[in-house]
Amino acid sequence: MNDTESRLRDYLDTKAATIPSTSQGPGLLEDLPRRRPVWPILATAASVAAVLALTVTVLTHLGPDKAAPAAPPTDAAPKVPYTVTNTNWKGSVYDGSQTVRLPNGVTTVASRVDAGWLINGGAKSPSGILTADGKVRPLGPKMSFGPILSPDRKQVAMTIYPTSTTTRIAVYDLAGGTEVSSIASPSRMAGTVNWNKDGIWLDSGDPYAEERLYVWKPGQPSARPVQVPGGFFSSATAANSDMVVFAKGAERTKPKPGQNFATTRPTPKGSGPEPERCFQIGVLRDAALDVRREYCDKGFQALYPVISPDGGKVLHSVESLTIDVATGKTTKLDLPDEIESWPSPVFEDATKVLVVTRPEMGKGPQRLYRCEVTTGECKLLRTEKDNRITLARP
Repeated sequence: MNDTESRLRDYLDTKAATIPSTSQGPGLLEDLPRRRPVWPILATAASVAAVLALTVTVLTHLGPDKAAPAAPPTDAAPKVPYTVTNTNWKGSVYDGSQTVRLPNGVTTVASRVDAGWLINGGAKSPSGILTADGKVRPLGPKMSFGPILSPDRKQVAMTIYPTSTTTRIAVYDLAGGTEVSSIASPSRMAGTVNWNKDGIWLDSGDPYAEERLYVWKPGQPSARPVQVPGGFFSSATAANSDMVVFAKGAERTKPKPGQNFATTRPTPKGSGPEPERCFQIGVLRDAALDVRREYCDKGFQALYPVISPDGGKVLHSVESLTIDVATGKTTKLDLPDEIESWPSPVFEDATKVLVVTRPEMGKGPQRLYRCEVTTGECKLLRTEKDNRITLARP
């Protein structure tokens, strides 16, 4: 019930309360004596209708129900942590009012956790948790990469590359640091990319693989393959939503003997017509995407989709616009520079997104903006001329 309907209901209830409880209704027309004229009843009904019409007119004149306008973006500190590092990867993590120097070997943070910040491992160090005193608590073995938080933020999944045998996908309990589940990776290079209600998403990164994308629910013996469209490039999920985004572009031809990846890539920019590229947005059904919304345009640049926490908005970073999943409406972000697709932009909430821009790809100062995706208005938060800004996941 909207505001107008509520006020009309209150008006009629008030009028009804003035009628004595002993009063009788007029009854049906056919029950009236035939000698009694009907026009007084009709006149009464007409007057009631006029009162109701006048009431509706007055209440409507008070103002139709409108959605509250979106609040403009502020220049408050980002709600997600981020790092600022120099060319030697020395720097600090910023999170609200906290600033912590990154210790040697730590270049970025992946997410905020209760005890500090989740960090990505390397060839000589495991993943772990950076605490506010600048120390690192290891989590998992060495050669562990791509830590992804579970939707309840109590566990973390990582890809572990041993020096021999097969690659593993393992899940660790954040509180105790113990391994709670693992499987052999479905392919040598398949690694963790997302974790939502469907499970942990794994991507081999191989554009020619018949089975490129997988989903694994911890506790199950293996990951199951997910069907992807031709030209599939990347995917994105939201932790607390079942909405999934696939990005696809020109389909590649599998190399023949003597060919390599470079010789089979799509036509480079400037040497032919721009190929079609698309976002497919939907939910996983029977190992395939049940597409609810598709957005396509043309271009050579690869797509890295970013989805809002509620699954309602998708950011097209290449074109600096957002797509409303329910309606298909697009909103252009008011930005002077190009959005950097990697490291990925991050949604703070359902309508606010943080993006890092540069005048040209890999050139010029970095600028951190907060944008309201329903209006396209953006607010500059920080500028780094020589250092690098890297956003973490929520």
